[in-house]
Amino acid sequence: MRTILTLTAMLLIAPLVSASACDISCKIEKALKGDGAAAFEVAQESRVTQTPEIVAHWLQISAENGNAAGQWEYGLSLVENSKSRYDCIRTIYWFRQAGQNGNAAAATALGKVEYFLETHPEPIMEGCRDAL
Repeated sequence: MRTILTLTAMLLIAPLVSASACDISCKIEKALKGDGAAAFEVAQESRVTQTPEIVAHWLQISAENGNAAGQWEYGLSLVENSKSRYDCIRTIYWFRQAGQNGNAAAATALGKVEYFLETHPEPIMEGCRDAL
């Protein structure tokens, strides 16, 4: 009888354990299905082994799916790698989204990028890396 109870408990608990354990391929699948938090985790785990472009790709997916941390970090990525005024303008959008979703640092950064663009009205070929 004890063996049957133990086996029954294992069968009931096993799906819960396997459902909570999610490796990188599981997180990628979740991210591609629209899970912003999973995409953010993929971006974070990718920082060590992948290029900045791949990390930015996952941050963009995270941002597009409403993850405030992803929106903030994607905006930072756009600033750090900006090559034109357009990258800076898009940064404003993502910082605004992050702020609306509760990221406190985004409001300060948003103001700095907006000020930078106001004080540099000509096309900026080197982007807005100096804004932050």
